[in-house]
Amino acid sequence: MRRVPTAAVCRRGSLVPAVAVALLVVGAFMAVVLDRLWIDAARVELLTAAEAAALASAAELASDERLRDPADLAPLAPEARNVAIRVAAENYVGGQPLRLDQEPGSDVRIGRIIRDDAGRDVFLETDNDPKSVAVFATRQRSGSNPVALFLRELTGASRPNVSVVAEASIDNRIVGVTAIPGGAIPALPLAVLEVDPSGVQLQTWVHQVEQRGGGDVFRYDAESALVVAGADGLPELALTSAPASATPQSAAGSNLRLLDLGSGLDDQRLATQVAFGLTYDHLADFDRQLRFDFGSLSIESSGRCEAATNASLAAAIGQTRICFLFTAGSTQAGRVSVPRIVAARIMSVRIVDGDRTEIIVQPAVVSTRTALLNDDRTADVAANPYVYKLQLTQ
Repeated sequence: MRRVPTAAVCRRGSLVPAVAVALLVVGAFMAVVLDRLWIDAARVELLTAAEAAALASAAELASDERLRDPADLAPLAPEARNVAIRVAAENYVGGQPLRLDQEPGSDVRIGRIIRDDAGRDVFLETDNDPKSVAVFATRQRSGSNPVALFLRELTGASRPNVSVVAEASIDNRIVGVTAIPGGAIPALPLAVLEVDPSGVQLQTWVHQVEQRGGGDVFRYDAESALVVAGADGLPELALTSAPASATPQSAAGSNLRLLDLGSGLDDQRLATQVAFGLTYDHLADFDRQLRFDFGSLSIESSGRCEAATNASLAAAIGQTRICFLFTAGSTQAGRVSVPRIVAARIMSVRIVDGDRTEIIVQPAVVSTRTALLNDDRTADVAANPYVYKLQLTQ
């Protein structure tokens, strides 16, 4: 019998531990890659959750309370902090809800962005007229919520800390609104008479709202999302359309206009805009934006409210929307001059005198990504008390 040399047996036998070592090395490498991808995914989830919390919290700072006289801004900070904590918990990071510390000065910080002596924007934590929110989100070992690893036993790696900061702010140096693809401007195609220089028409925005000449018989109940009887410190304004028998261009003593913002003043299209806002396509003839820093806009209008529009307005009762102002004596062949935007909440819609629509509105505050800011921080731009730009600032 032929004998196999011992050395050959040893060489062949050495393949087994070599393959095992190679597999371990490959496995460890794959574990590191998978863990790195998992950590990166957790960081993205963490940032997404923090940004969502910061934006929702900052939007809470754009409150109707700012329009009351006197305004009580003290509750804004704790309410905004609660919103951030709630929204964060609705988002998952690595399969677990994001938990934020609710103590002031910890994970959710409320304040304002100010300029320091060097001209830099810095975050000042304060509850005095807050307009910014910073969310510090962390998954860490010390907090008993680190990011779990796939193959921790194989690699021996410790569970990592993952931290992000998201900051969101509201800013009311508004010069207009802009359409965004896939979104809508939360605006009504409706303009309110700004002021009557003759003093005959008192149902104007300036007299009833800004000079607080309006009554106060309705209030919005946030818990039930209903308009109910009762005062809330916000003056109201009654808008009345032209008679249905009037021509579309007729003013007929009306203090409201429906604006042609891509609708052709068609009743069904106006109703759709009331329901869903102004889209990218609606503003094709306006270069996708309505801005007032270069003067008033001249826009085709109608003083009538027809059936579909009336129904859509009634369905929008309680909602806060951007609307427009028009100036007295500006109607020429159906066109009106529109100098600025405001925001209002519809409180009541009814038919009066058989064929005229009466809409009761009160001033409101809106925050939206579609607001246009003046890019020059040093420019003298009057603050808009009704419309705020909502944006991530870090």
